[in-house]
Amino acid sequence: MSRILSKGTVAFFLNYHSRERIAEDISYEKVYIIEEKQKCAGTITINNNQIGRLFVLPDYQKQGIGSFLMEFGEKQIFRKYEFASLDSSLPGKKMYIKRGYKVTKSCSLVTGSGDILYYEEMSKMTLKVK
Repeated sequence: MSRILSKGTVAFFLNYHSRERIAEDISYEKVYIIEEKQKCAGTITINNNQIGRLFVLPDYQKQGIGSFLMEFGEKQIFRKYEFASLDSSLPGKKMYIKRGYKVTKSCSLVTGSGDILYYEEMSKMTLKVK
């Protein structure tokens, strides 16, 4: 069985999505949760005009919850900013392009173990008319 993510990449994401980091974002009211039948079905983090940590649990995928969270996040952002931005891994890129996001920069970073993580910065302009 081949591995999709290297050990270094997995360690990077575990650190980025650690309980401490998420708890800090919750304390600053940056994390939003959607519930289904009193269970957490998905989350989105909004930090200024940046969308992050968009998750939908597997049992709730393909039901429009991710789209709902993205619409909610964009509405929040476009109240104050002219564009929304996010960092996309390869699996999410197609969904973001369908939502009107454009790649602004291809990036890479070296993880603590020396593995290289590739991602793309993407953004979407508001459709507000001034």
